[in-house]
Amino acid sequence: MAQLAYVANRGSDNVSVIDVDPASPSFNTEIQLIPLLGLGSGPIGIVISLDGNRAYGASSIISLR
Repeated sequence: MAQLAYVANRGSDNVSVIDVDPASPSFNTEIQLIPLLGLGSGPIGIVISLDGNRAYGASSIISLR
């Protein structure tokens, strides 16, 4: 199973996925950039579901229309 870190990039609309498996050839590199559509800018947190299939993000700025 892959060992990944999900990092909320404050000041942008995305989350970086970092490979943190020391045995992986892509260790300590960003392997994916996930856009947070609909949240606005400034993601401040992220949580992964227990089964690892979903990520939920929180934003410091939400635009209500």
